[in-house]
Amino acid sequence: MDHISTANTIHNLGLTYQHQGKYDEAIAQSEQALRIREKAFEVDHISIAKTISDLGSTYYSQGKYDEAIVQYERALRIRKKAFGVDHVITASTLHNIGLVYRNMGDWILAKSYFERAVSLHKLSRGEVQIYH
Repeated sequence: MDHISTANTIHNLGLTYQHQGKYDEAIAQSEQALRIREKAFEVDHISIAKTISDLGSTYYSQGKYDEAIVQYERALRIRKKAFGVDHVITASTLHNIGLVYRNMGDWILAKSYFERAVSLHKLSRGEVQIYH
């Protein structure tokens, strides 16, 4: 059951549990998919970033914000390493981190993550980027 070809199915099963509100089952499936991918690839390989991010989303949905931040930050590090700091692919992760900080009531951090995500979207469309 630890073959890489099963990781996508296990991951999708975890997402299904998440959408059903079965967070413990979702976390168990996501962690299993992550273990399989980590054995097949490097620990910080881009192929595992989606699983890590989705695990963060499950923790977010469950209200476990500290755990969500850990997962989102790890996914962000992997995506920055693979694509660079100014690539639009990191924008969704920045947005997700902003959501967590917003729900935690940290408006300043939330705003900084949202602004960075917006600037990456603008940069990807060729618009002028302004740093504050």
